[in-house]
Amino acid sequence: MNREGLLSDYMSEGHTVESERMSDWLLVKGVAARDERAFTELYGRYSAAIYNYLVHMIFDRHVAEDLLQEIFFSIWKGAGRFRGQSSVKTWIYRIAHHQTVSWLRRNRRLRCIKLPKDSYPEHDPEGIFETNSSHQDLRNALFKLSPEHKEVLELAFFHGMSYAEIADVLQCPLGTVKSRMSYAKKRIVSVLERQDPSGIETSKAR
Repeated sequence: MNREGLLSDYMSEGHTVESERMSDWLLVKGVAARDERAFTELYGRYSAAIYNYLVHMIFDRHVAEDLLQEIFFSIWKGAGRFRGQSSVKTWIYRIAHHQTVSWLRRNRRLRCIKLPKDSYPEHDPEGIFETNSSHQDLRNALFKLSPEHKEVLELAFFHGMSYAEIADVLQCPLGTVKSRMSYAKKRIVSVLERQDPSGIETSKAR
């Protein structure tokens, strides 16, 4: 059965499908049809990850909470325009990206907060975070990156996205993502190498 047929069955009276079995695509179509159950399921699947993304990008939990609601309100309003040309995941993150960029442009002065230790991955597939540095050292290093460079690290390492998915979220060429990632990794390593035990960046001994 095709996707339209599945959606028709799902929306028909008396049809029972457990929410965890519904695809993201069907959930978005349900949201477009103003199905509150579908919206609740979609929110449950993505709200925690999007909230963490927002906190890591803007360093303000209260603002992140407000933006999270704005993002899902945009999803509620715009679900009917989703055509499936990208995955639902990258579509949602693209909305979050635009909201974040807009906020950062309006608020250039960022406030740093203490993030929980489990905000960072225990396993780093490329090894750039596998150092003896503390979580606070890593937070300090990430804070020194520009939003553009911090975001590619955020999406790749904390949200498991491929470079192609990141390019889709940011709506930029794949080469741009690779270039930003290369710079960001080098910058992180450089900052960590220059930090003394107190977390203060120092000049590297020659």
